[in-house]
Amino acid sequence: MSKVDLAIDDYEESSGVRLIIARSRGTGSRLYFCTSHVGCCFRAKFGRERGTVPIIYKQELSNPFHCGQPVPPKMKGRAPKKRVRDKLEVTVDHAIEVKDGTPVSKDVIKAAANVQGVRASYNQGYRAISGAVTKTQREKQQASFVLTMSYLHHFQLQNEDSTVRAESDADQRLRRLGICPGFMKHSLRHVRPVLSLDGAHLKSQWKGTLYIASVQTACNDIYPVSFAIMKDGKDTEGWKWFLELLVQAVPLLTMQHPDNRCKFCYFTFISDRQKVLIQALQQVFPDNHHCFCSVHIARNVEKEVGKQVAKHVYALSATFSKRESDELLAKLDAI
Repeated sequence: MSKVDLAIDDYEESSGVRLIIARSRGTGSRLYFCTSHVGCCFRAKFGRERGTVPIIYKQELSNPFHCGQPVPPKMKGRAPKKRVRDKLEVTVDHAIEVKDGTPVSKDVIKAAANVQGVRASYNQGYRAISGAVTKTQREKQQASFVLTMSYLHHFQLQNEDSTVRAESDADQRLRRLGICPGFMKHSLRHVRPVLSLDGAHLKSQWKGTLYIASVQTACNDIYPVSFAIMKDGKDTEGWKWFLELLVQAVPLLTMQHPDNRCKFCYFTFISDRQKVLIQALQQVFPDNHHCFCSVHIARNVEKEVGKQVAKHVYALSATFSKRESDELLAKLDAI
C-alpha cells in the first residue's frame, strides 16, 4: 500500500482536497472519500483483482468527480465533527425506534444517510451507538439509586427477621449499606462454625468497596451470610462498621463454645491477614478465635521463595499431627 499512499499524497497536493480512508481491509483493499466538500460523491477504490497480487485502482467502483459545497472553515478543528455527532444522536434514536432489537453501527450509517443525509463512517456509527447505550445505562443506574431505600424497606417486608443498615453523608448521599437476610441467620446452626471475611474494591463507574462474610456447609458449598457496600476503602472504620452489623444481626456468632475447656466463642473467623481487619476483630469480637487463610499465605510464600516451598504450606496448615508437621518442616528445611 505504500505506492497507493504516495499517489494519494500527490493527488491531495495537486488538487487541494483532503481524502480520508473510509474502509480498509488489511493490506488488500482500501476506499477513500473526500472531506473537502459537503456530501461529496468522490470515491477511490483500490484493491486486488481475483487471483492477482498487485494492487490496482478499480475504476468501475470509483468516482473521480467532486460535488457539493466546500466544507465551512473549522472552528478550533471541532465544528464539523460536532455537527455530525449531533445528527448521529438523532439517527440513533430513529434506529432504536425502527429496529426490533439493539441497533448496530450499520443501522446508524443507513439511518444517517436516509434521515439526515449524512455520510458517516463505521467508527462514527459505533461511537454513536456506544455513547447512546452508555448514556441510557448511566441514566437508569442514577435513577435506581433514588429507589435504594424503598428497595431495602420492601426487602425487610419480604424477608422477616432481616437486618439492614444504611448511612448517608451530609448531602443525603448513600455512604454505607449493609444487609443480612433473615434466613441466613437461622441456617448458621447447620454449617461449619467458621466465618470467612473478605473485601474487594469495586471496579465499576461508582467505585466503592464490597465487604462480605461467608460460611461453608457440610457439603463444601459456600454461601454468603452478610455483605456491605461502602464508599470508603478497606479501612478499620469500614471493617468495624461491618462487624458491628454482624454482631447485631447474628447473635449466634458470640455463642459460647459447647466445650467448656475452650476459652473462645463457638465461631472462628478466618481472613487474609489484613492489618485493619485484625484490629477491627480485636475490638468487636475479642472472644472469638481468629486464624488466617493458608491459600493467601501460600501465595505470599510463593512470591518470596518459590513453589517448592509454597506447596507444603497447605499440608502444614491442615495437619493436627505433630509427627506430620515435624516431617513437613524437615522437608522445608531441606529445600
